[in-house]
Amino acid sequence: MRIGIIGSSGGSVVRELTKATGTSHSFAIVTDRACGLETLADEYALPWSRIIEPDNTLFSDQARHYFDQQGGVDLVLLFYLRLVTPELFNAYPTFNLHPSLLPEYRGFNAIERAFEDRADDIGATLHLVDEQADHGPIIAQVSTRLKKGAGIDYMHRISFAQKTYLVFYLIDRFEAEGDNWIASGQGGSPKMNPEITDEALRDSYRQFALREGLGDVL
Repeated sequence: MRIGIIGSSGGSVVRELTKATGTSHSFAIVTDRACGLETLADEYALPWSRIIEPDNTLFSDQARHYFDQQGGVDLVLLFYLRLVTPELFNAYPTFNLHPSLLPEYRGFNAIERAFEDRADDIGATLHLVDEQADHGPIIAQVSTRLKKGAGIDYMHRISFAQKTYLVFYLIDRFEAEGDNWIASGQGGSPKMNPEITDEALRDSYRQFALREGLGDVL
């Protein structure tokens, strides 16, 4: 499987994915600024390109063109705060990870707003991308009950684990069924805390969670 990544982040979730999948997958990375993803790409000898383009439509078209040049991708993962446009997501299935149980806490600072509201649970959502921010069809969600008095740093650590889990779940489903499962799953309710069926991916997540001291998050 070939995976496209668009991001402007530190790349922590992508690092766990590359470690888990080894040489069984290939990656192509697009950034819009200097960031940890570029460092990770150099470390793992992954192809990457920085596209500095303020217009979302032009950026999306150039990102699609870069993925085309790399031989195409099976899917695109966003770790990115800007909107992308149909020039990208009509060409490749494009997924976003949002740190809340959408439609709750759409937009920026979702974890901070949940903390301020003294939420009992923290969640994350995997969804297809469309023209609106944090809006497209929801594929799966995960939710964790918070310990009493959980601080904001702990909530961010849980969110990191949840997003890692959802990425592993996405790869698991694509490996098992290709993109057919996307259409078949859009007619019903999104899966909550879905199971990763691939043994290697499941074990990789467990090792990651234990290493992070979060073995009981999911």
